[in-house]
Amino acid sequence: LDYFYETMHRYHNLKFISKLIKSRKELDLNNNLSKVSTPTMIIWGKQDPIMPLKQNKENFRKIKNSRIEIINNIGHIFPKEQPEKFNKLITNFLIL
Repeated sequence: LDYFYETMHRYHNLKFISKLIKSRKELDLNNNLSKVSTPTMIIWGKQDPIMPLKQNKENFRKIKNSRIEIINNIGHIFPKEQPEKFNKLITNFLIL
């Protein structure tokens, strides 16, 4: 996982996407999040080094009917870091 994060931090496509969104305002969906009405589950790793929580947390609140799970000691790849916990959260959300 350490190697993955080191590589992602330097070369990940999110850096490219972030630069693209900054240059193309029509790709920035933050202003449309309040239009989402479908039940939504947001799972975020509190220690995500690629997309930090503090930069995204306010946008999560814009989504109506959303459930937000902030997971301590998890980074960007929660399904790989703690697959059992991830699967349990998803399964419980889909069953409810």
